[in-house]
Amino acid sequence: MKKFIAWALAALLIVPVSCNKGNETHMDEPATKEMAQVIKFTSGATIGALKIQTIELTEGSRYIVTFTPSTKADSDETVLFGTFTFANGTFNLLGFGHITINGNQVTISTETAGGSPVTANATITHTSTSDQAHDNLCRTWTVGKTIVSLSGGSFGQTGVEKLFPNGLNMTAITDWIDETITLSDEDKQTLLKYTVEEVCLTGAGSVAVSFSQADPFLGSYTLNNSNISFGFDADDIPFISSGKFSGTVTFNGTTCLVVANATAVHNGNNYNATLEMTLNEVK
Repeated sequence: MKKFIAWALAALLIVPVSCNKGNETHMDEPATKEMAQVIKFTSGATIGALKIQTIELTEGSRYIVTFTPSTKADSDETVLFGTFTFANGTFNLLGFGHITINGNQVTISTETAGGSPVTANATITHTSTSDQAHDNLCRTWTVGKTIVSLSGGSFGQTGVEKLFPNGLNMTAITDWIDETITLSDEDKQTLLKYTVEEVCLTGAGSVAVSFSQADPFLGSYTLNNSNISFGFDADDIPFISSGKFSGTVTFNGTTCLVVANATAVHNGNNYNATLEMTLNEVK
């Protein structure tokens, strides 16, 4: 599975968290914080041609399901990302199916594969945010107003800057970049798929991103004091020159302001990018 996008999107997800001691913003608890858990299957949980590795129920009312294909012909990991609800002892995973938990046994009824429910043994780890920075960060977000600054290469040392009021809309961003950097038709078609719809960070250290036309991306992050690092396979990302990024994020009410930096290479030229983004909590 292609794991991610252009360098501009990657920078969104990798941010050191700025926390001023004694003046921290205390946001409301994430909607499903008490239900957050990771279900890791220890025996077969096969649905169709795919074997489920994990089901993560996040603090922000989202689920992440990872599969390993049961055939050797296709070794790529598959990821599903969506919304879940809980009622009458059953977790309802929209677009996937339903799960019930009894001790270390998990029963899965899918909406797509048909057949009888599958019951499998699993290790279940309940996750929780460990401090106020995690509590603020670990929820589901959409991307609002975004300012993109680019320098180096065709943009020169001074560079250029543009405001995009409707978030990381890759149609508008690609058109703007193409005014200065000549993008191939293939480059354009690749980038246009990756308009960000949602970003979900979890207490288990996962990051899931859903896009307008592409499969979801799944990565991981670690938080050490006030710093976050995020890693992913840079080989699958157009233009990206590193799988590591840095920046800052501050919280205010139900939003956070992210300033993130990235580097990229295109047609042999090196570029620097700064993204300033307002993330809005999904309620």
